[in-house]
Amino acid sequence: MFGGLDDTKFKLGRFDMQDKKRIMREELADLLLTEAKRQDGFVHDTAARLTTKIGLYLVFCAFIFNGETSLINLSSKSSVGVREPFVVTALALVFFSILILLRAASIQSTRFPPLIERMREQFQEMDTKYKATGKSKEESISGLKGKLMNSLSRCIQDNHERNQRVSKQIKVSSILLGLSVLCLILSVKWPWPPF
Repeated sequence: MFGGLDDTKFKLGRFDMQDKKRIMREELADLLLTEAKRQDGFVHDTAARLTTKIGLYLVFCAFIFNGETSLINLSSKSSVGVREPFVVTALALVFFSILILLRAASIQSTRFPPLIERMREQFQEMDTKYKATGKSKEESISGLKGKLMNSLSRCIQDNHERNQRVSKQIKVSSILLGLSVLCLILSVKWPWPPF
């Protein structure tokens, strides 16, 4: 059995072999279309997760920035000693981290495949074109599947590249944030030995 058809049909001649090739192409197109839809869903899910990470990092950056400015205010009003170059560096690093995260958030423009209404219009255009040339409706549907597959693959590629850029910016921002916290720790003049 092949595609629900009896194998003996394909032993009859050239016309039946062409049918077999057409059926194989259609099954391959269906498989690729299903895989493209799965990948598109995965890419959009990844984008949603990255958006959540950006929000959480922004909140954490605001928390660190607030802590650093509070430490500066506390040191100016009390005897807590801080090394100003480290505090200024820490503030600058967290500020740049926030700017990078805001830039990453601005990249969040997702591409989507064509809407159903546009696909319907394309199908009608292709159906009219195929009728004028005397081709069958199956060829029209096959052509539309090909166009949809190309559109989906472009969307997936563009969204994947965007996710990679956002991911790199989140990584750079988290490194700057970590360095900011390290500078904050180094800025405090710890009394040594503690006893």
